[in-house]
Amino acid sequence: NDQSGRTFPYTQIGNQIFQGDVSVTNGIFSSTFTIPKDIDLGLGEARITLVAFNEDKSVSLGGTSSDFTIGGINTTTPLNDTGPIIQAYLNDRNFVSGDRVYASPVLIVDLDDENGINTAGGIGHDITAVLDENNQNSFVLNAYYTAAQNDFTSGSLTFPLKDLSTGFHTLSVKAWDTHNNPNAVSISFWVMDNNAIQIEHVFNTPNPMHDKTTFVLKHNRPQELLKAKIYIFTNDAKRVWHHEQDVYSTAYTLDDLSWDANSYSGQKVNKGTYLYTIELISTLSQSTDKFSGKIIVN
Repeated sequence: NDQSGRTFPYTQIGNQIFQGDVSVTNGIFSSTFTIPKDIDLGLGEARITLVAFNEDKSVSLGGTSSDFTIGGINTTTPLNDTGPIIQAYLNDRNFVSGDRVYASPVLIVDLDDENGINTAGGIGHDITAVLDENNQNSFVLNAYYTAAQNDFTSGSLTFPLKDLSTGFHTLSVKAWDTHNNPNAVSISFWVMDNNAIQIEHVFNTPNPMHDKTTFVLKHNRPQELLKAKIYIFTNDAKRVWHHEQDVYSTAYTLDDLSWDANSYSGQKVNKGTYLYTIELISTLSQSTDKFSGKIIVN
């Protein structure tokens, strides 16, 4: 701003044409994919960026190279006029069009095409999502898509939808294959009021249990620090154990709560049927909800 009239040259990286995962065996890997039709037809410099991780992703290394070119068009490719298979869900793949969700669901899209998915961003050829037919404010999803491991023909993306209004909504997803054949799919859903925390469903596994069982909760407060309380009772309402812990929920499911079948004394409880109550508290709204069920101890 303080150098009026001065200019300087710079290089801008082009659009990403592929992102995928491949397995590494003894330090060796290979990757195959189809270059999208939307690239610049003139030969030009291209960049590849690689990042490798160990099994638990505690160590990584990577680098880039620009020592190759891409461009032109393959005139011998067999004709293809079929767009990709698209499946769209909200929050998880058990979603069915017409289901109820809360105000900030996560869009999940699975894509499949024998020629791969176009993420190069040619004019009108983006992966897009349109909420309530508002085409002027569509979501461009190219950067969120990753091909499946060792398979460029399929892949998936996740995209957060934030602060949707309560009521009925529609969502359309459109994608193109690398030959520029399109396809689209639409889903509908209801957004419920989620000012107060709500537990939708709880199950524990295994049940019957022996040494340990884990509780899985579905709720409506993702990306929030929650307080969870677990109470275990005998059939005659005598409390034998309880536990409190803070949990950060990145999504709509919690699976960090467990019981090892021990009582307050640290001894394993007798075989039989026990009752549990789980209380979930929002640290933001201070609202609370409870759920109760049965556990069989063998």
